[in-house]
Amino acid sequence: MLTFLRINGLSAFYAFILFIQIELIINVYRLARIFDVGLDSMVSYTESTALLIFIFSTIIFLYLTKRLLGDRKTKYFTAILWIPYVKNRF
Repeated sequence: MLTFLRINGLSAFYAFILFIQIELIINVYRLARIFDVGLDSMVSYTESTALLIFIFSTIIFLYLTKRLLGDRKTKYFTAILWIPYVKNRF
């Protein structure tokens, strides 16, 4: 049961990070208007922010997956189980 909760927790975390990146890219126009920055500048800011989020989240995910699930083959379920979480957010 604990493994089941760990797998679902990691999958939800994967989906949350993906959701943040998608929202950053979708709301470029809104962010440019709120921060009173040109659209070209805001696109470069959001792309660099999405890249940084991707790099740091990959490092965190590798560490958490290794720590929480170890060398079991059940860790591969996290590659699939994030899809329902992202689908429910949209």
